[in-house]
Amino acid sequence: MTSSIAKTVFDYLDSDKGATDAMRRGIANLSAIAENVRAECALPKSSYFAVKAAVRRYGERLEKYDSSVDLRKLVKKTKVSIRSSVAVIRTPAKFRQLLKLREIERNARDFSLIESENAITIIIDDEYADEALSQLGRANVLQVERGLHMISLVSPQELEKVPGFVAFATDLLARAGINIKECFSCYTDTVFILEKEDAMRAFRILDRF
Repeated sequence: MTSSIAKTVFDYLDSDKGATDAMRRGIANLSAIAENVRAECALPKSSYFAVKAAVRRYGERLEKYDSSVDLRKLVKKTKVSIRSSVAVIRTPAKFRQLLKLREIERNARDFSLIESENAITIIIDDEYADEALSQLGRANVLQVERGLHMISLVSPQELEKVPGFVAFATDLLARAGINIKECFSCYTDTVFILEKEDAMRAFRILDRF
């Protein structure tokens, strides 16, 4: 029973960045974490001490690297910009008609393709959206969203060596109740696509850090 409780606790903490960061930095309240884990995992109240022991063991196994120091330095060097009038077009995966968008790609200010297992996402200036839809054929398009905003974070090269930057930025927005429509990163750039009503609030949050 104790070993199964420990596994449950370890599995839960593997996905709890806030708790693990606090333990890594030595500022965690292990009793509070244990009670939260017990409640979240629906473990009986009688298992509290076993849960707390597992939390302590988990903390002892963590590497004592405090990424927050490096993250703060990196964030201070990151430039934040915002653009309006962005469209997002989603097509089926492996869609051959994308070749027809080459002329638009040459002329558009913003043009990005993100390919995943189930779809290809095209991020493009809103002014070119109608032309893109005409080229692709509207019947071949899964979804279109227009009037969105793009927030770009341009960081120095240290980004590649500092873990947690994207998680830090997305966590800031999540805590503010801001939904991210699309997110992608390439080299030193991190890009968020947001609804218009969320964009300025997100910009202020990210820019002040």
